[in-house]
Amino acid sequence: MSVASKATIKDIESVKEEGNNAFRSENYYRAIMFYEEGLRRCRDYGKIYDGQMPYKQEIGENPKLNDGSMYYQDFSRLKSMLFNNISVCYFNMNSMQKSEQFNDMALMEDPDYPKALIRKIMIQEKKGEYEGGYQMANYAVNRFDDDFEDEVNRKMVPQFKELRDRLKGMIGQQAKVKQNKMEQEVDEYFQHSSFSMLGELQEQLSKMTDHMQERKDKLTRKDSSTTVSSTNTFVTN
Repeated sequence: MSVASKATIKDIESVKEEGNNAFRSENYYRAIMFYEEGLRRCRDYGKIYDGQMPYKQEIGENPKLNDGSMYYQDFSRLKSMLFNNISVCYFNMNSMQKSEQFNDMALMEDPDYPKALIRKIMIQEKKGEYEGGYQMANYAVNRFDDDFEDEVNRKMVPQFKELRDRLKGMIGQQAKVKQNKMEQEVDEYFQHSSFSMLGELQEQLSKMTDHMQERKDKLTRKDSSTTVSSTNTFVTN
């Protein structure tokens, strides 16, 4: 079988569906294997139709392609789906580094793929990067809320709003935790400084007391010596 016969959109979609079946069974490694195979076939497909894929027009209807080819935007979306599906597999296996790596590749292929954006936000939430996740969720709401061209994007706006609101609350909690920690560190610093200053003061007072006692002892010895000398004088006389 030639490379050209392998690299068909139908074949790529079939492999992707095999991956989806494995994913639904929570067999994530097997799902990744199929998604990666889909990406390999996308690469072969891209070689065949390099520079020949038509672009969708933003205004007006685009004719349906019946020659086995695909619009450039749809091909980018297909690759983005495969990359993002791999990202979701790693996310569910709690491998955030790999999940983010494949999610970034998905967004490079199609920056406005909503499922890839949602995955990015969830990764940022998992990593505690609430501000970044909030900003991305807010961008998605503004980007897709009035997207009359793509109903799928518009239907996902409530999910972005839910994530945005949740992350906003987490930002507040995170700020409160940081403030409490800072206040605690300040209190500990001054408490430590107070103890340190008190210790130094006590040490200085102790030295002063010892010094005064030493002087007192010297004076006492001197007075005693003078008294003895005077007594001896009387006796001698």
